[in-house]
Amino acid sequence: FFVSASLHLAPCIVFLLDFPAPRLRSQSYFIVFPILLLPNASLSPEMSLREAVRKRLLEDMLTSVAGEPKVLILDPAVIPFMTCCLKNSELVRHGVGLVESLTVVRQPLPTYPAAYLLTPTEEAVGRMLHDWEGGARPYLKAHLFFTQRVPELLLQRIAGCAPLSRSLAALREVPWDFYCIEGPVYSLRMEKELVQLFGPTKAVFVEIYSSIAEKVVSACVALNELPVVRHQSSAVATELAKAIQAKLDAYAALNPGFRVNAVEPRGTMVVLDRTFDMLAPFLHEFTYQAAVYDVLERDPNDIKFSQTFETQGGERSHREVLLDDSEPLWVEFRHKHLRDIYLELDSKFQAVVSANKTLTKHKIGEKGDLEMKEVAQAVRAFPGYRDRTSQISLHLEIATQLKKKIDEDMLMEVANVEQLCATRRLPSGEELTGKDLRKEVEALLGRPGLSRENKLRLLLLYIVCQGGLKEKERGEMIGLAGFGRAETVAINNLAFLDICVDRPKKPSVFSFLGGGGAAKDKRRKRVGETNKFPDTYSVSRFVPAVRGLMDSAAGGTLSSTDFPAVGGVLPAPATGSPSARP
Repeated sequence: FFVSASLHLAPCIVFLLDFPAPRLRSQSYFIVFPILLLPNASLSPEMSLREAVRKRLLEDMLTSVAGEPKVLILDPAVIPFMTCCLKNSELVRHGVGLVESLTVVRQPLPTYPAAYLLTPTEEAVGRMLHDWEGGARPYLKAHLFFTQRVPELLLQRIAGCAPLSRSLAALREVPWDFYCIEGPVYSLRMEKELVQLFGPTKAVFVEIYSSIAEKVVSACVALNELPVVRHQSSAVATELAKAIQAKLDAYAALNPGFRVNAVEPRGTMVVLDRTFDMLAPFLHEFTYQAAVYDVLERDPNDIKFSQTFETQGGERSHREVLLDDSEPLWVEFRHKHLRDIYLELDSKFQAVVSANKTLTKHKIGEKGDLEMKEVAQAVRAFPGYRDRTSQISLHLEIATQLKKKIDEDMLMEVANVEQLCATRRLPSGEELTGKDLRKEVEALLGRPGLSRENKLRLLLLYIVCQGGLKEKERGEMIGLAGFGRAETVAINNLAFLDICVDRPKKPSVFSFLGGGGAAKDKRRKRVGETNKFPDTYSVSRFVPAVRGLMDSAAGGTLSSTDFPAVGGVLPAPATGSPSARP
């Protein structure tokens, strides 16, 4: 689950129920929708969700713990969430002398106050109580912070521990149960719920909706937002929106200040499920970050690259770089198209080597078709490169890996056909016939050197955009691609996501859009306006349906029929704006 959270400046807060693209490997990854938050500059650090969480942890939690040095004890479940927002140096500046895991055997430090950051579970509370039930006092004072509301039974267990009660300085809820991927984007790290909600064996929906809603509400609390909750007109999105609204109401009832102090005018949260746009996950995306995730198969939650370089003494050395918000070129490049990345790397490289005439003969070129490996080697040879050019060298190497993989997997050719499927138009804007489209798809399905995974993605995409295939035609394509039982099952499982696998009598190319009339009309308009694209941008013509939704929400024209508010009543628009702040 990925959520784009925008604070006060963005057009919309959109919740997307997402799922892994159909990989044949066991490793799963997620496609993050490219949600346009602002018309121009990126959110400033002080306006980001990550900064809001960081402020809450430092000021509301650690600063409230009197005494130094402090011991910070973390439930393993919160460690990934903690590390994405805070650095060790920040903890040290706020008096933390030791960070330990709740699950390990720890040495008693009776003169140190301890801050526990826990999830409200039986296991976490049981381990915390074990610290205090051994007889000797493990810490000077105990400050308990929970990421969600603590059930009554757990509160009774805590109150029943006499040694802890004598040393308990604080017990507070700090709603925080999400993972900040970057400033305006966060993940709930729930990777199995799609199968539970849409698969053949239905789980207990109430529990899943409640768990998701708790996490979403924790993000709203961090943002100080009490949004208007709207939803796609589908069963899953409707029930989830109701659960989120119920959790928001419950939290506001227990915390009156939340409703009073929430940002005005109120924002809008639009709850969508995966059926809203079934094309986007199958398409190859050629912005930098998406290509690193997909083409290089890196984990979005932990993007690390190993770089080999020569020291000034001529020795070979290695370093591991984490691509996150602390890496400036990654932040600058990640949402840009690869074509633009090649040009900007060239510009930065030329600026670096302008003082060294021996390197000016190297140039990357518009399409990145130069030997970027040679350029990276030239950068390494530049005197003092470690201090002045290590960042450029790293991204030159990543760009080299991307270009090599794209060429090896014939992804430009694959992506061109994907765009034909998704837009039904040539790069020139000319409409493509169904017969010609089938020829293009079949040519790639029968290509010996193309991977089974890319063939499967292409066929799934073709089935979705065609509104299903006749059994004979589908069987011919499966045979042409050389698919076995596993791929055939994956194709048939599209039916669980409301995709017609068997072609109906009157298929519609727009039947994959689950958002209703407003989104469909917007999508048709954008496809119809397609003009000629430069060659390197022709693989990026498709516009995800969520973009049309965002534009409608920002303009105050989002259909109340297709995207009703929970309870059926929308608030009156703010003075001077087309709608309440979405």
